[in-house]
Amino acid sequence: MAGYKINGVDLYTSIGFVADSNRSSSDSFERPNEIKPIFTHDYGDDNGVDIDLVSPRFKQARVLRLEGYIYATSEADYKAKKSAKDALFATALLTIEADEVGVTVNATFKGTPTWNRLTKVKGETQIVTKVAFEFDEVMSIATPSYNLFYGPSSAIPVTEADVLALTQVTYVSEVTLNTGTTNRFFSLVLQSDKSIISVTDLDGGAFGNITSQYVLRGTVVVSGHTYNIYSMEVAVPYSTAHHHKIVLTAGVVVPGISVSAGPDRVLVRPATRIDIAGATATPAAGATITSYLWTLDSTVPDGLSAVLDGYNVLNPSMYGFSALGVYNYTLKVTDSNGNIATDTMKITVTT
Repeated sequence: MAGYKINGVDLYTSIGFVADSNRSSSDSFERPNEIKPIFTHDYGDDNGVDIDLVSPRFKQARVLRLEGYIYATSEADYKAKKSAKDALFATALLTIEADEVGVTVNATFKGTPTWNRLTKVKGETQIVTKVAFEFDEVMSIATPSYNLFYGPSSAIPVTEADVLALTQVTYVSEVTLNTGTTNRFFSLVLQSDKSIISVTDLDGGAFGNITSQYVLRGTVVVSGHTYNIYSMEVAVPYSTAHHHKIVLTAGVVVPGISVSAGPDRVLVRPATRIDIAGATATPAAGATITSYLWTLDSTVPDGLSAVLDGYNVLNPSMYGFSALGVYNYTLKVTDSNGNIATDTMKITVTT
């Protein structure tokens, strides 16, 4: 008899479950996933509608349902099968096999909307309970990987807490560190089998190569993994924020989330608008991108402001630049495993 298994355990032999003959259970496993809606924005009047045709389309998780009956042969058997059901569904992640339709999915237990016993318990030789169980489909499972930590700090990070206070992303081969204008130390903490290839101060002009200034300071253990601490120190904080582009060895690592805000751009007035078309984002292995967030760097000089048209899409537009100058925009992406990556792009407004 084709049936169902959870984490390899047959539901008929373990809890006496038989699926309803109306195929409502198998239909929920066979039903195709719906597609998440794409981003659109209606400007009204004669300005038309923006439709995001660049970002990838993602499937939505399904609600899966097992409907049927649990059969027991005695009061003791009934209680044992109830306990077995509770123990089986207590696992955080369930792998459900629908043998009838040849489908296997990962899911979490959502609840028991129906538990309707149709017979008495005492003295019965066949106890029948009508049941329905619901599950939320899990589209991807987090893959363990190393992280990368970087950012400005008031001192060289030496403890796990110090490291966790820095920006954290799944390991990538290139990041841009925003120095800000407050701190004198700029640190990079990466796994012990990786190293720095180069560090370029994008705002340093002829003195842009600062690789040698990122010095190995020691090691620290974070979440059970050993990391090397590299740090650069300046005598006084920068008067304006600098951006250190750090290139690292790729090596063989679990594919992690990555993002590129695209190349720096120049807007020459009287032009007033820039449409971003070169940003890219890749989720960690087995995950999907769930959000995009563009922000104007808070360290830009006073008086500079602009309008973000579509701050939560991969490729937005910027317009309404208040004055000539350099505008630094950061793109932050998050995937379905909770990994985060950021990258910064510079727009120079000139005449």
